[in-house]
Amino acid sequence: MTLPNGTARPSGTTTVRPVFESVVLLGTTPKKTSLAFEQPASRALPPWTDPHLTNSRWNRTDPEARAQVLAAIGRSAWPLVLYGATGSGKSCLAACLFRWFPSPNDPRHPVLWVQAAAEVRALTTAWREGQAPVLSQTTDMVVERSEHWLLSRMRDAAFVVLDDLGLRTPTESQQDAVLEIINARSGKPTVITTNLSMQRLAQTYDDRIVSRLAAGVAISVQGQDRRAFEN
Repeated sequence: MTLPNGTARPSGTTTVRPVFESVVLLGTTPKKTSLAFEQPASRALPPWTDPHLTNSRWNRTDPEARAQVLAAIGRSAWPLVLYGATGSGKSCLAACLFRWFPSPNDPRHPVLWVQAAAEVRALTTAWREGQAPVLSQTTDMVVERSEHWLLSRMRDAAFVVLDDLGLRTPTESQQDAVLEIINARSGKPTVITTNLSMQRLAQTYDDRIVSRLAAGVAISVQGQDRRAFEN
């Protein structure tokens, strides 16, 4: 297996399937499909992560963004912030990196794909109520997990894609939650996707968050709206 730039994958590593996790909405009785998973679970894959399509999907993304992504990874410049309009290929790039990331084959250090807004809701729920509902895969029952569990999961993961960061008018507690999540991933392999430009992010989030994001590399993704030719 090779990386998108033709580099051979390190020996002793394996390909992983993306894991999509979401968490329960605040103030509602949780539905099973809206819960975080206690351990990563295989879910339906977006079409561009099919093993027979991955390379072609990668090659159909913004070529300049691709080059910048690979250069940033070569420098271990984390976090990697991919920003651009809806459908520009941000999540496609993130999903390809997710698939190619070497898995440590250790359940204590999973490879995670999480929705930013859902993670923020879970963390603010844990702060407000002391716990957040999570679906246990071993018992198929809803269990309660603490702030410590939520942040430890993020901190211990080998690689995280934080998808769709972009609350329009975050509250103070939501700002704090975003900061805690980003702090948990400080210096670790992390990709963040957002529809907001860096200027908009700076206007939306406080200086602490912007400073953490600026510690990595921000890459503008300007590809054609992929949804227009995938439907």
